[in-house]
Amino acid sequence: MERRSRSRCRVPCSRVAPSLPFVGGKPSIKLTLEAAPLVNSCGRSSGLPLTVRVLQVSDASALSGATLDHLWDREEKVLGSALLSHADVVVDPGTRKETSIDRVAQAKTAVVVGNFCKAEGTCWYLIKPLKERAPPSSWRSIRLASTRPKH
Repeated sequence: MERRSRSRCRVPCSRVAPSLPFVGGKPSIKLTLEAAPLVNSCGRSSGLPLTVRVLQVSDASALSGATLDHLWDREEKVLGSALLSHADVVVDPGTRKETSIDRVAQAKTAVVVGNFCKAEGTCWYLIKPLKERAPPSSWRSIRLASTRPKH
């Protein structure tokens, strides 16, 4: 199920609160990434693979007002010492991918960033606080959709 923001763009992430299950005694962030068939289509008739970057930060306030072009591959410059780690996952159109990322103990927030070819507004990222603990079997889903809704 996709949510729409007030700007009427499709929010690429829905039902997301990255979980922190313990795998072998080590906390991790587990996500299920589900890409729509036309994800990242850039106006073409078929979708293109989408790189999703999961950032773990101690403070996400530096993202306020940032654009995708300003942030992508400049995370260290934009976030400074607040950036604790990042991991990339590539999701193909029409597929579902489960991933587990080791949690950094000092991380307070996870930022899930989609490198969409036509990012608009703030529809390219999602910021979620990380909980101290979550049930071991807990997974969270992110549905990656086109950046513009079809009417």
